[in-house]
Amino acid sequence: MIDQMTMDGVLMVSSLLTLAFALLALFMGWLSLRLLDRMGGINFKETVGRITYEPKPAAIYFGLRFVGVCVLLGMVLS
Repeated sequence: MIDQMTMDGVLMVSSLLTLAFALLALFMGWLSLRLLDRMGGINFKETVGRITYEPKPAAIYFGLRFVGVCVLLGMVLS
């Protein structure tokens, strides 16, 4: 079957695999952040209230946490 595959078929399979890896990385990132919230005892409703009073520290913390998970997943999946 692979011997008969045209270049269009190879491109399609490659694109679908790349899309599948991207979706897997998104899911793993969401799951990692969710687990970090649970292990840290973070309640999102309380966090939203805190962000309204102290937005800059919360934005820095959650932004850098997200970047860290993305870097970790990028290293794992590459």
